[in-house]
Amino acid sequence: MAESSVRVVKVALISNCSVTLFKLITGVLTGSAALIGEALHSFMDATNQAVLYRNAHSRGQASEHIYSYGHGQTRYLVNLWASVGLFSIGAGMGFAWGIYRLIAAYLGEGLAAQPQVAPTVTDWMSLLAVLGALMIQGYSFTLAARLYINRMLQDQVRNPLTYLRDCKDVSLAIIVAESIAGLGGLLLAGLGILITLVAHNPFWDALAALLIAVLIGGVAFQLGYIYMRYLTDVRNLDAERALKQILAKRQAVHSSEQIHSVILDDNSTILFAEIELDQEAMVTGMLKSISTQKKELLRKLPADKQADIKAIAFVTARAMVEAPLKRAGLIVANLEQSLREKVPQVTAVSIRIKGISPFKLPEPKQRKPLPTQEAEYMGPEK
Repeated sequence: MAESSVRVVKVALISNCSVTLFKLITGVLTGSAALIGEALHSFMDATNQAVLYRNAHSRGQASEHIYSYGHGQTRYLVNLWASVGLFSIGAGMGFAWGIYRLIAAYLGEGLAAQPQVAPTVTDWMSLLAVLGALMIQGYSFTLAARLYINRMLQDQVRNPLTYLRDCKDVSLAIIVAESIAGLGGLLLAGLGILITLVAHNPFWDALAALLIAVLIGGVAFQLGYIYMRYLTDVRNLDAERALKQILAKRQAVHSSEQIHSVILDDNSTILFAEIELDQEAMVTGMLKSISTQKKELLRKLPADKQADIKAIAFVTARAMVEAPLKRAGLIVANLEQSLREKVPQVTAVSIRIKGISPFKLPEPKQRKPLPTQEAEYMGPEK
């Protein structure tokens, strides 16, 4: 998670902790079912954001004997359990609370409008509480939305709803989704309280509490969907496109296939590919490379083996194997370096060489002078 996203999570956490107490106290004092339901909503948001903030630093943990590629997937799994579990429980509790208040309104005071009475200070406290919570949560939403829009423009995406699903910074997408739902819940609470004051009927306040519970359930579903995408081998299409572009510009690569990737977390992607090397890049100057490699190996022979025919034959065979492997390794290393420079999120690359292009004698007119440096086989741009 980027530092800017960590700041957004921190602000959202502080905001929801404060408004939870604010809504709960005001709801108890005024008897507003909608405000108490919103307090539950904010408490679920705050708890989930605490888990997000706690797990924000786990991405930096290195690989180990259990977690080969770090702890990114574990972080998603923990967040999935926390968010879906918390919001599902919150939705159930809120739904039960809303039903209870509806039944109480029906049995206690009836659903008919009561005689008109001028709004009291307590009644105005409910509306002021909603207004104050809107200001606090609105500030948190503004910070998250500004960063969200900047990321969306950087990725050249126009539809904010689609980007909510495809945003690379999952924590930011979660905060934006929760902030939108939080503001929506406040508007429902405010509307329910306002209609109750105008109609003098507690049914509307209880109905708002019930709708807030449904909204909490919708948040649980949305968060579960976002996290599950990153636990089911989601591909990094940007990284795959970047590798395809790089391979298309390398003369050393004849063809490529089976390019696919897996996103581990917000900043880590594994990429796999199969390539077929161009025969000219592999064959041109190979005899000279083998000869050079053979001389290096001969220097390592003990003095008493310098004239041994079997030892020399072994060195020759070894040089014939090592020279092509080194050249292929240089080509792959150059491809990996170019990819990481273009897409820093790629932390692991596995490029398998399945062979070289079909045999074909080069035409004399297209022959080039033998290159003098090994780097020339790494693949200039086409």
